[in-house]
Amino acid sequence: MAPLTGYRIWFAENQQQRANSWMLMIASLGFLSSTLPVQLLLPTLGWRWIFGGIAALILLV
Repeated sequence: MAPLTGYRIWFAENQQQRANSWMLMIASLGFLSSTLPVQLLLPTLGWRWIFGGIAALILLV
């Protein structure tokens, strides 16, 4: 709830929905990247390469 309150304070009314959508999209990406794909890639790549790949994806976005 804290980010939603912050968005109400920091952004104009017409920009709040977009800020909420970005927050949910980034959170969903984090949920997806921390479950089954990580479990499958961990034995082959190791955690350092996985975290590096996730960081690269975040920078790309």
